[in-house]
Amino acid sequence: MQKRLSLSIVALLMTTAASHADCSDAGAQIICQGTDRDGFSDDRDGLTLTVRPGAAVSDDKDALKLEGDGNRVTNRGTINGGDEAIVGGTALTVVNRGAIFAGDKGIDTEGSDGLRVINAGLIDAADKALRAGPDDDGIGGRDLHLTNTATGVILSGDEGVEAGDDARVENAGRITAAEDAVQIGEHGVILNSGIIASVGDDGDGIDIDSGRIENTGQITALATTGAGIDVDAAGFDLEIVNTGLIRGNTGILVEDGTTDTANTQSQIIDNAGLIEGTGGMAFALAGGRDVLTLYQGGALIGAGDFGSGNDVFGFGLDYFDTAVGAVAGGAVIDGGTGFDRVSLASVLSSDISGLTETSQGVLLSLYDDSASVLLSGFEQIGFADARFRIAADGVLAPVPLPAGLVLLVGALGALGLARRRGS
Repeated sequence: MQKRLSLSIVALLMTTAASHADCSDAGAQIICQGTDRDGFSDDRDGLTLTVRPGAAVSDDKDALKLEGDGNRVTNRGTINGGDEAIVGGTALTVVNRGAIFAGDKGIDTEGSDGLRVINAGLIDAADKALRAGPDDDGIGGRDLHLTNTATGVILSGDEGVEAGDDARVENAGRITAAEDAVQIGEHGVILNSGIIASVGDDGDGIDIDSGRIENTGQITALATTGAGIDVDAAGFDLEIVNTGLIRGNTGILVEDGTTDTANTQSQIIDNAGLIEGTGGMAFALAGGRDVLTLYQGGALIGAGDFGSGNDVFGFGLDYFDTAVGAVAGGAVIDGGTGFDRVSLASVLSSDISGLTETSQGVLLSLYDDSASVLLSGFEQIGFADARFRIAADGVLAPVPLPAGLVLLVGALGALGLARRRGS
């Protein structure tokens, strides 16, 4: 329905626009006004092409083919390619305030670096909306800068945005794709205050290697195999700061080597929003020293697995200012292998109201049972005034503890010993 509607809009624009005018070439300045049905192609560098309001440029193959470097396209009308809408080289800039439609790729600079896109209109492609990754030989595809404004809509039948390393995506609008909505490589930066959504049978909201994600909007995936954020093998760390929504079958999924090369870098996650795993896992991390900290307003729906490495599950100083009830949605948080710690920096040891062994782990209750967290596989728990650690042989290592925690320490040491003997 959406594609038929899009084509109807194109047909209307092409019918109502002046039919006698093609794209006029005046040196480095190309002006498209009226209707151009056979597209425009040029291999020079440094061109500026403008599609004026009401104008329509189309072709059964590529609508605009600018294969030189340093070119700029400003679209206030309609660009419609039966194959690609816009093909460009290195350092192409596209400013879209109109509509771009493509039977295949919307904007394609595969193998070239430095694509800049500012989208305040519509980009609608049957395949990839933006293809700016390396070519088949691994060349190019770096340094994409995409700004999708609050009025910007990017729709794709495959990946919405595909790029290589050093990509920067700022989204205040909507990026929706049947497969991965945003797929980028190392050192990526994603600043999302809008909607990034994978809506097909396979795909992730964001597929990334390393870098930084700041989310105040929504990052989601509908597929039963999809993650809100999927993290591939990388050579560098990833930071995620979330005050919005991250949702998928697994909220945040890091490659553990089951299907592809494992990620052994650190994932640093600060969460004051919601991370939800509709399939039961809010997060599943892998190797490396991972740190997940919940801040005021932060919540997890689903279980958590820190995987291998020496990890930290923390609660910020402000977390318990308003949080009541079950911490982490009542699901078990597993430290995995390695030396793993729980840090409750604002909680006094006297605030503990219970420590109960269950079939899933240790249920730690706080504040007269108004808050609780179910833990498994952690070797140390730290409070504002005390720490206790279970040594490798199951005996509690000496730490300064209030006298009132002697029984608690003994119970925790016994549980740790039983867990290791049962493993």
